[in-house]
Amino acid sequence: MNKPLSYADLYSICEEVSQLQGCPLQSIICESVERYYLMFYFKGEIRQVIIDLTPARPFILSTNSAIPKKQKRPTPTLNFLKAHLKGLLLAEILMAEKPNRTLILTFHGERQARIEFECFPHGQCLKLFSGGKSVTFPKPKPKNSADTVSFVPVESSLGWNINEKFAEHLGLLDVKIPTGVKQSFISGQILKTQKALGKMDENRESFVKSTEEKIAALELKANSMEDRSKIDSVYSDIKKLRRRILEYGERKNVLASRIKDFQSFPHQEEAPELQKNVKFSGTRVFIDNTWELWVGRNAAQNDELIRLASPHELWIHMRDYASAHGLLRGPKNSVPPEKEINFSCQVVAQLSKSKKKSFQEGEVFDFIVTPRKYVKKKKGMAAGAVIVERETVRRIAFREVPFTVRGKT
Repeated sequence: MNKPLSYADLYSICEEVSQLQGCPLQSIICESVERYYLMFYFKGEIRQVIIDLTPARPFILSTNSAIPKKQKRPTPTLNFLKAHLKGLLLAEILMAEKPNRTLILTFHGERQARIEFECFPHGQCLKLFSGGKSVTFPKPKPKNSADTVSFVPVESSLGWNINEKFAEHLGLLDVKIPTGVKQSFISGQILKTQKALGKMDENRESFVKSTEEKIAALELKANSMEDRSKIDSVYSDIKKLRRRILEYGERKNVLASRIKDFQSFPHQEEAPELQKNVKFSGTRVFIDNTWELWVGRNAAQNDELIRLASPHELWIHMRDYASAHGLLRGPKNSVPPEKEINFSCQVVAQLSKSKKKSFQEGEVFDFIVTPRKYVKKKKGMAAGAVIVERETVRRIAFREVPFTVRGKT
């Protein structure tokens, strides 16, 4: 599909994008010289505004598709976007009245900036403005200065119901859509920002001192200059250094504000990462959706248990009894609750019973419960025999407990 979008189509897309007002521009990705992805966070989800400057194609589309591949060589447009617009909030969207096809996105924050799009069937033009600087791609054609263009604000009336023809146009229909921002991502960003704040606090005194020394040296140089024609450049350098000290404090405020923003983000709860499911010839007891108990009923299965176990998993054995060996498995690097540990001890004792060895209800036993990394099996040891380097003993009264056996895998 290479049919240009109508003016109504363009306005509909702008209504979609207007829902991002107040959202920060988190990152920018350049897929090619003519396609740029502006990444926003909208109610905990990744939203992209795709700028496509290819003739006869949609010039802008809001979506939450997967992150594209980055182009290795950055373009001047990408450098400008990252330097002047990253971190700013999308403040307002304006659309030129018909028949003009120009859109303006304004950003506020540490500075003010705006993006202007011109979208016509013969091609698009992207203009970026910030602090007196500007970038245009591609080079625009001269216009009649007498032409006047009036703009109207775009109000959101939709709910992220992107028309399929827009998505099909950009080849996004078969892309996996992320469901939300994960807690681990938010925690990582908060930690990263806190480290940056700590580093700024550590370096502030030395930074201010060295900058003030440079200012004093420049002022001394300006006072002793004989050629007064060059004094303006010296005072310009002094202004830049003083501004740098002020920006240091402003940067701290921005980082602190960013931490609050991340803490307020809605997030998707992550399912715990379970251990890799491997084959075990012994008995597998289902505790709940998170925890599972593996029990070795003979010497060979006990050795297999030691070989398959991860270092942090809890190894369970009845002390002073030739009992079954148990292994409590669950999410990686997670500490099992007391309830699951006590239940596992009861199951190990129950599966250790035999005709010659019966236990009475309420009889007290000691159980060794220790991480697998402290259970060693040296070369030449008898089958099923192990050495426990660190023992944690639990005294538990025996009782019959109901449990479900998953069977052999």
